[in-house]
Amino acid sequence: MLASKSAVLRRRPLFWPDAGLLSRGADLLALAADLLSPGAGLPSPRAGLVALGAGFVSLGASLASLDASFDSLGAGLDACSEATIGSVGTAAGTMVLGLATFASVRSANRAARTAERSLQVGLRPVLMPSRPQDPEERVGWADGHRATLAPGAAYVGVEDGVVYLAMALRNAGAGLAVLRRWRLDVGRPNLPIQDHADPSTFRPLRRDIYIPANDTGFWQGVIRDPEDPLRTEVAAAIDDDVPLTVEILYGDHEGGQPTISLFAMQREDGGEGLIASVGRHWLLDPPDERFLQR
Repeated sequence: MLASKSAVLRRRPLFWPDAGLLSRGADLLALAADLLSPGAGLPSPRAGLVALGAGFVSLGASLASLDASFDSLGAGLDACSEATIGSVGTAAGTMVLGLATFASVRSANRAARTAERSLQVGLRPVLMPSRPQDPEERVGWADGHRATLAPGAAYVGVEDGVVYLAMALRNAGAGLAVLRRWRLDVGRPNLPIQDHADPSTFRPLRRDIYIPANDTGFWQGVIRDPEDPLRTEVAAAIDDDVPLTVEILYGDHEGGQPTISLFAMQREDGGEGLIASVGRHWLLDPPDERFLQR
């Protein structure tokens, strides 16, 4: 807008009269008319021409001063226009650069989250009961007790007041499973299954149990304390064919991605043995990794 005003000023004609200039021009024209019309009491023609020339010189100087004023005003508007346009251009460039940086950072963060998630999926274990075509699992306890598990089977045994528990499992995930804790409840879980038990109530395993990715293994537990009320409950449940619910807490080999899987151990229809079935998996929050530590 300023640049257009400057251009308009520069296109104005040199003669841009105001009221004073018009009055002076009228006086000079009257003087010229008097000189051309002789009469009594008028100055000599020579003196009149000198006065007329001086008047035109004064008028020219006034017009030159007015034109210089217009030039100065136009130059000022040009300078102001250039500075303003420069500032606006800089601000616009900065804004565009900021938007581009913001979009780039968001894209980089999204790519980083995607890469991190892909890495976690590549390390995440998922426990399931073993398949019918999988091999048997031989399980031993520190006191010499032994058991052989058929594929997908569960085991509950009582000997000398000690309760032995085991399940044949398969790791269907892509990462090594490291079993750390477990919890046992008598009976079926309430349906629908809403949430897992508090990880702080889980019992730690005496040793880590490892199940490779896409391979088979087992879980084992034992209740030795004669004062443990769960021992009596489990012994009674075995006699009454009451199902047992087991929650296993495990993670990957780096001690991350804590996961709880809920299993049921129940009598097979028309059979004598117990079978294992899975009901739910929960991937815990990162702060719960403390339950994977020794």
